[in-house]
Amino acid sequence: MIALTGRLIPFFSGFIGLSGLALAAMAPAPAAWAAPQANPAVEQLARQVDATASVRAIKRVQIAYAQYAQAGMWRAMADLFATGGELVYGATNVRGADVHRYLLDTFGKGREGLPPGGLNTDMVVMPVINLSADGKTAKGRWNVFSMAGQYGGRADWSGGVFENDYVREGGVWKIARLRYFPIFAGPYETGWFNVEADAKVIPYHFSAAEAGQPIPPQLLRAARTAPNRPASLVAIERQVSAMVDEDKIVNLQSAYGYYLDQKMWDDVVDLFTPDAVLELAGVGVYRGPKGVRRALELSGTAGLKTGELNDHVLFDTVVTVATSGLEARIRGLDFTQLGDTETGKASIGVAVFENRFVKRDGVWRIHEMRIFPQMKADYYLGWHKSTLTEPASASALAPDAPSTSTTGAIPEFFYPHPVTGMTVAYPAGATVTARDRLAPAPAAAVATARGSLTQRLAEARAKAALASAYDGVENIASAFGYWIDDFQWDKSSALFTPDGRRGKYQIGFYAGPEHIRMAETIQLGLTPSPRTNINIHYRMQPVIDVSPDGRTVRLRTRLFHLTANAPGRAAGTFSSGMYPNDAAALVDGVWKFTNVAIDEPYFGSSSYRDGWARAKIPLRPAPYVPGAPIVHSGIFKKLVDTLPPDVPISAMPRRQESFIPGAIYGWPLIKPMWFHYANPVSGRVPSHYCPDEWTCEQSLAAGK
Repeated sequence: MIALTGRLIPFFSGFIGLSGLALAAMAPAPAAWAAPQANPAVEQLARQVDATASVRAIKRVQIAYAQYAQAGMWRAMADLFATGGELVYGATNVRGADVHRYLLDTFGKGREGLPPGGLNTDMVVMPVINLSADGKTAKGRWNVFSMAGQYGGRADWSGGVFENDYVREGGVWKIARLRYFPIFAGPYETGWFNVEADAKVIPYHFSAAEAGQPIPPQLLRAARTAPNRPASLVAIERQVSAMVDEDKIVNLQSAYGYYLDQKMWDDVVDLFTPDAVLELAGVGVYRGPKGVRRALELSGTAGLKTGELNDHVLFDTVVTVATSGLEARIRGLDFTQLGDTETGKASIGVAVFENRFVKRDGVWRIHEMRIFPQMKADYYLGWHKSTLTEPASASALAPDAPSTSTTGAIPEFFYPHPVTGMTVAYPAGATVTARDRLAPAPAAAVATARGSLTQRLAEARAKAALASAYDGVENIASAFGYWIDDFQWDKSSALFTPDGRRGKYQIGFYAGPEHIRMAETIQLGLTPSPRTNINIHYRMQPVIDVSPDGRTVRLRTRLFHLTANAPGRAAGTFSSGMYPNDAAALVDGVWKFTNVAIDEPYFGSSSYRDGWARAKIPLRPAPYVPGAPIVHSGIFKKLVDTLPPDVPISAMPRRQESFIPGAIYGWPLIKPMWFHYANPVSGRVPSHYCPDEWTCEQSLAAGK
């Protein structure tokens, strides 16, 4: 099964979906809109905020589609389509009311919901969203990775790309056409393979300039037309504040995931409030920092041991912010890859997380975290033949209270349906859990706007720029992944500024679009024909830090990396990496990279069958001695001999530790993990801290 993603915002239980704030404001809600104002500055700002909120509303629609698929809620999925909306799935093409029938029959076997032991997980990432010039339609591209099956039956992998159309119908964004292009698929026993022996390049709806500019400038210049009306400045201020808060919360959730990967327990605990509550469904409830720490230590002591994998890949997140601006909720999916080479054991799992955040003293923190396992299985058996449960906790790690949640139940969807605005209808007979909060609610006071009209407009414009930057940079981060998958070097190099730098593994950095294009072409060539092998770079789980003026960005994304081969060859494999020090700038209204610093891989599976826990531990290489010659081989030597890097890797011996030929740490040795940010709550500085790729080497050498 495949799903989509998007954002919108209705009002529900006092919460506003940030991505869709503007949409809710344009719905017939008198409190959100005042009588038309003639102030052109307010009108111009309203257009910008509405357009940014539209981009996020589209993302929310797609994410909701994926989340509903996880619960087998076919009716809710079909309701995301526009009147006469179209679903194109391979050779299948259905419209209107037939969309629900197709989903119900094909994936639900004629019933709403999933049977006990059923799995239907769609993990949707890498949105590239572009609004039309009139703001009435849009296009979006997504990558999707899927797992389906039944315990006691069969299990299957699949993955592909969505190239979708959206339409604003009755003031609400909906799916006009969902078009899925399958790339790989296969049963669990054998692993996945290319769907076509010669994998074709899936057409793109965007250029490099369009990727870096989700909102066309002509849309911001156009006069607003009915049914949209000029917004009150108060409504605009609430919208932009909520969107900026949403971005902070996504960053915080992503940072939590990265700390979890590395078992940085001190940093994880820092993210929680002193009165926080953490529930592991089926295990128990933990309270306060000490309780959170005990829950973490169910996975062992802090720090990764050689050969230990603790990856938590976060997908499909939806955020809503309360109208008070003091509380927010997030729902998403955690795909786990766990194991160690000492025991040779490995597992995979899927869990839904639903968290509450509160803002205290201007800082967002995790107030309530609830984790609901959906599947956990022995990697070497699969989820159709294995089901793992958490062992009883030792007395020293025991929870403070029993779990309040029902195992196997659907965690409540706290946000209303993005299209209907109604509470979603659950499948008949389904048990719904987590309806009640575990942590006390914060105060509900709403801050009143202060300052002159000029000051308020300036502050609202600044926040609107921050929100717009977040979406623009997510667009180019995703576009880069799509184009390197397909060897589209003309396109990928056009995403860089004239002096932008692209890191090449084991080699160094190339500067400027032309050198970047040449380097990629020399080393890897053009798109093979036939193309029997695909490397899929899922760039996801962003931490995007926008400068106060909204014109530069520092960015971190995870590389969730898959390979896929033609049938008859080896099955596809997993690996992971990190883009920890990317940076971008706004150039003539278009977002472009000033730096892409790839570190890969942190772990890799030598084969599908062996996974990551059957690797042999190599001898740890001696550290690189600055100034020593570097010996390259194969495609690396070809590139260095033909086009020497503008900045050789030897010039960054501390920052590129373990990535220099002759001193590379291969899995299952644990590579250093770099961060461009300090802990977003406590300010704790990580041991491998590099806020700026081009200054941190000097800082490291100076012992700072």
